[in-house]
Amino acid sequence: MKPLDPISSRMFPTLAAYARKVRRRELLALVAIVLSAYVLGRDMLSAYQGRVAAENMLAVVTRVNEIEAQCQQAQPRRFVLTKAAAQVGAAKKEEERREP
Repeated sequence: MKPLDPISSRMFPTLAAYARKVRRRELLALVAIVLSAYVLGRDMLSAYQGRVAAENMLAVVTRVNEIEAQCQQAQPRRFVLTKAAAQVGAAKKEEERREP
């Protein structure tokens, strides 16, 4: 609702007050609509980004597993670690820590 001109607002003060009140409510409703659209858009974008990130993470995990399988096929002994080899490695690290 448009505000009344000065002459009409003097002649009809209650109508002018009503027009001002309706104008304020319209502006408040417009602000509420814009704010809710912003929140909805932000949430939709966040959900989309989360879905894309999850898909990419699954693709990366699959690719890393494939690379690991290829490396184990190419050099199978390098990835096999026995209990004795682990103890020897731990003993070497302990000696290195004690020396300095």
